[in-house]
Amino acid sequence: MPKDTSPDQCIALEYLERLYGRAASDGFISTWTRQSNQIEWFSIGDLNRLCDFMLHEASRSDIYHSWCIQKNPLGPSRRGGSDTVVESPGVFFDADLKSDVHSKTALPESYGHVIDWLQTEEIPRPSQIRHSGNGLYLDWLHPEPVFLESEPARAEYARQVRAFHVALRKNARRSRGWDFDSTPDLARVTRMPGTFNHKTEPAKPVELIHD
Repeated sequence: MPKDTSPDQCIALEYLERLYGRAASDGFISTWTRQSNQIEWFSIGDLNRLCDFMLHEASRSDIYHSWCIQKNPLGPSRRGGSDTVVESPGVFFDADLKSDVHSKTALPESYGHVIDWLQTEEIPRPSQIRHSGNGLYLDWLHPEPVFLESEPARAEYARQVRAFHVALRKNARRSRGWDFDSTPDLARVTRMPGTFNHKTEPAKPVELIHD
């Protein structure tokens, strides 16, 4: 990594490499900018360009990337669906925190409350946790990326991800009274550390949490 690389670039690129550096497919990641509805596509072999683009856009916009790898770029009007995913680095769960930007109120108030829930309920510790500014992304990364080479494999994997999400949401509601959103689809987009959440003023940084 170049000596003049900023701390945000280092963290963001390390995050992308942890997710996609061992990818078995020659696929693509899409980005989506919320304010402009702009969609861009990046080869999985060019994570540096993906990182630089997202950090550049983040200063003024909410920018997201697809979590799973898509087989082919689909142009500027489509960011890819669950039926065209070819590889997954793991499973992430979107755990919103109580905030003015969320209409739901049956939510945890802090990172500490979420960690206490995971520990008390003996839910496996996530591989990493990202703070989105108004919530948490709980990431369980696979030991090796899961290559979804066929429609039956993709359908079975999607079923397993959905079942995991349902189990987490049911547990949270039963044990804490929390009402998390349902976000199990394979085409889900997410935020990269080093970017900003512009749903508040001032914008909040998206960060990897290090205990």
